[in-house]
Amino acid sequence: MMIQAAEGEKIRTGADAPDVVFSAAYGVGPDFVRTFLRTFRAVNRSARVILLVWEKGPLRDIAREYDAELDQDLWFCRHIPRVKVRYRQFSGATVRKRVRVTELLGRSTRLAPSLAPILPEALTRSLVSLAVARFFHIRDILSREDFGQVLLSDSRDVFFQADPFETPVGLELAEESNRFGSEPLNDAWFADGFGAEAFSAIEGRHVLCSGTILGSREAVLGHVRRMCDCVKRLRTWRHGGIDQALHNYVVSSFLGPGEYTVSAGDRGRIATVNYQTELSIRQGCIVDPDGRPIPIIHQYDRIRPELRDSLRMLNS
Repeated sequence: MMIQAAEGEKIRTGADAPDVVFSAAYGVGPDFVRTFLRTFRAVNRSARVILLVWEKGPLRDIAREYDAELDQDLWFCRHIPRVKVRYRQFSGATVRKRVRVTELLGRSTRLAPSLAPILPEALTRSLVSLAVARFFHIRDILSREDFGQVLLSDSRDVFFQADPFETPVGLELAEESNRFGSEPLNDAWFADGFGAEAFSAIEGRHVLCSGTILGSREAVLGHVRRMCDCVKRLRTWRHGGIDQALHNYVVSSFLGPGEYTVSAGDRGRIATVNYQTELSIRQGCIVDPDGRPIPIIHQYDRIRPELRDSLRMLNS
């Protein structure tokens, strides 16, 4: 059971603080979560894994099987009603998805973002999309407990081929193959979220993915705190993926080139494969130029089926 404490009330656990994975699993199907946990435990048995969830029931048995913890954010998981809405996925498919009624209000009006600077934080985090609200949740836990290395990760489309915590890193961010100015979805998120002037300053830069962030507790906590602070600068909350704009805004505005490293393509600990077709696969693993398995594979659901079926960790 997680100890409840306000943001900033840090509880120290000693010099041997464990590494930790935080993964948003709100409404994610059990098969995806099982793949995420199974492949992680195959490469790391000691790190804590904390799944951020709506409710504990659907994932309780899977979490127990793979020694993972389930954590609910009281503000938007237990007390806010949810309704089913039609939701368009990246693939183009339309699904029915449960959404908080407060989030629908936040997405449907510009009034809520304009009032964000004076709204209580508890209300703000109940109005924004889950993709943004998870960072408040993560910030609170990181602020009250000591950890070693920290990985923030999606659970629906991530699997592991090697231990991401094998050697420490300050802050490592995942670069996508697309750039601002040439990819309509990310362009809309950023321009609508921060305005044309801010977008012109970032145009041409590679998009950094908000779905996987790796680093020391201090570096990740500092980044997440800035993201939470910058929510009040957003001009709209209507995009479910506005967290990606928020992530890129914070990096471009507050971090210098020497304050983080980038996993790009087949170099680094994170491969954001998207719709890539030129993947180096050796003995059932996606590998870097030196033939070593890349620890974290993100967006594997977008790989061509015949390539996906050849990946050992997915099919073992």
